[in-house]
Amino acid sequence: MLAPRLNRALKIAGDNARLDDREEKARLTELEARAEFLRTDLQRYAKLAERDVVSRKTFDQLSSEYAQARAAVDAARHRLEDLTLLSPLDGTILRQDGEIGEVVSKDEILFWVGQAHPLRIIAEVDEEDIPLVRVGQKVLIRADAFPGRVFEGQVVEITPRDVAIRRADGGAERLAADRVYALVGFHPDFDLFARLGLAFDATTGRPRLDPETLQTNVPGVYLAGSLTAGRKISEVFIENGRCDGERMFGDAESRARALAEAGRIVRPVGE
Repeated sequence: MLAPRLNRALKIAGDNARLDDREEKARLTELEARAEFLRTDLQRYAKLAERDVVSRKTFDQLSSEYAQARAAVDAARHRLEDLTLLSPLDGTILRQDGEIGEVVSKDEILFWVGQAHPLRIIAEVDEEDIPLVRVGQKVLIRADAFPGRVFEGQVVEITPRDVAIRRADGGAERLAADRVYALVGFHPDFDLFARLGLAFDATTGRPRLDPETLQTNVPGVYLAGSLTAGRKISEVFIENGRCDGERMFGDAESRARALAEAGRIVRPVGE
């Protein structure tokens, strides 16, 4: 299969670019002409069939050919539609990476599209500071794109599904969470374990986990990082803790690879 070629760049809302469609357009015109010819022929044969001038078999065969021609036209139109690159959102083209005449692959990014409103911010909070985040707190936001400027916000709500924020202009929005991670700092919260119904050793604090997936005895609840070690939190550190994501959400091959890698990285120092 030949890679598509970028034909022209458009700056119409929702329509970013069209790939080279000259051959497909010519093919569609040809198919439409054949379908129209067969339609006209079919109408003529229908009148002849009513007078028994042509056989029913001949008329049925022509009907079948016309149906096939219409199907070919519909398929060609769908292929032509596939050559138009549509933006998944209304917004502004921020950057164009593809050049007219360039051959591109299906995984290649041609345009960067963004929304000026509402502005969304993804921020990283240090693990030790997670328990300090509270509803109502003021948020000061700085960005390299706006040197010397400070934007204000506020934490409005934290839920198991999303985080509600209120911007300085008074507008509010919810940011959906695909997954929720309980980031409780370096020391496991054993009271939280108990409230969730998690089984763990009363002496060591080590939770009972599926060794391959890190799922607890409560379906849908997984533990990662130092939480998996109970009170021996120094057993888990950056080098081996990073493997836990693949163990939880990867396929069987990824889990096996992550488990083997984590087992090779050992720091035999207790807390």
